Amino acid sequence: MTRSRLNATQRKVKNLLLSGRSVPAIARSMKVGQSTVYNTVNQLLALGEIRHVPGTKSPKLYEDPHKDVSNPPSGDYGSGDWNFGPAVGNDGPPPTADAVPESPLIDLTGISTDKNCPEGFGEAHITGSINYTIRRIGTYDDIRDRRGFTVGYWRREPKTRMKGAVVYGGEVRIYNQALGIAHRIGNKGGQLFSLYPKRIYVDPRKFRGTEDVLALFVDRALYVAELLEQNGWQLTDPMVKGDLHLAWGDHPLIQHFDNRVHLDDGDLVVDTSPGTPELEMENLSSDPDGWAKAQLMANLPTRFLSLEGRESESRRAVSANARTIEAVRGDVESIVPVLQSIIDAQTTQCEILRTQLRMTTEQVQINANLIQRISAGDQFTLDRFSLSSDSRTVHETPSPNIMEGYH
Repeated sequence: MTRSRLNATQRKVKNLLLSGRSVPAIARSMKVGQSTVYNTVNQLLALGEIRHVPGTKSPKLYEDPHKDVSNPPSGDYGSGDWNFGPAVGNDGPPPTADAVPESPLIDLTGISTDKNCPEGFGEAHITGSINYTIRRIGTYDDIRDRRGFTVGYWRREPKTRMKGAVVYGGEVRIYNQALGIAHRIGNKGGQLFSLYPKRIYVDPRKFRGTEDVLALFVDRALYVAELLEQNGWQLTDPMVKGDLHLAWGDHPLIQHFDNRVHLDDGDLVVDTSPGTPELEMENLSSDPDGWAKAQLMANLPTRFLSLEGRESESRRAVSANARTIEAVRGDVESIVPVLQSIIDAQTTQCEILRTQLRMTTEQVQINANLIQRISAGDQFTLDRFSLSSDSRTVHETPSPNIMEGYH
């Protein structure tokens, strides 16, 4: 593809951008409005003449994607014309695929490069730094990879510490993390180059022991030394100074620990120094069973949360049952008076039925007696007695009149 020809304004803006000038500084230099410069920057981006350096923000840094940039950015850092410096440490958009370091020194097996630690992973970190042997001192120019992309910077002014020591500090960005670097020059000429690695998200189940995890930090130190070779540095023999810790942020077991109590021989402690509570395993390097415990912890959060979930469901079920029982109890209390009224009415009805039954039984007995007498043919008795239905007693009847003519 043939690259488009640029007009004079586009070429000037491009050259100023690649030299490290910010948009406001270019506008002042060209005596034009900032909107004009922004429009030209958008044109250059659309034409593919420049590209935004991933990870830079407010202000942004631009590079030429068509060639290996070997000259470091320039400009007056103090006047605000400098278009780099600490801006690379800001949390800008995630790096693109082109900005991901390509080095055989780093193996991503069992490692997560996400901004947040995935479930089941632990945050491995060391308590100290990684120190190099300095074979050759290079420059403090901005740090680029072999393709020319900016991946780090040195602060322009060194810091002077007690007893005359001078410290040059900076940062190198790898996998969404800004790793600190420092070159210390003592007042007697002694020198020390240190790397301060950030945390590495690791899956404990993918590593055999603490030595394999510590090797991850050494690999990153070797990669940083490889980057600094572009600036003339020769750093060898990285050595980890400090113990290995493994932390889990917002772990469900934290609620069961008192962060005011620290047991020297405890396997787990609660650390609040990062700003949020986290459960931490300390001194893994010196504990022969430390990594076995770390592997157990990798599965514990899921199992623990599962138990908590079942417990919560049980509590909700018990609560629902209690509400149901309470509702039934209220219904029963409302029904009891009604049932008692029904029982009372049925009791009264039963008494009436028993009385009627008794009366009916007596009547049946009387009728049976009468039937028996009739069957016996005792007409005389029938003539003398009659049944009164009202009093249910037998009265003697008067003797029949003897009709005249019959004797």
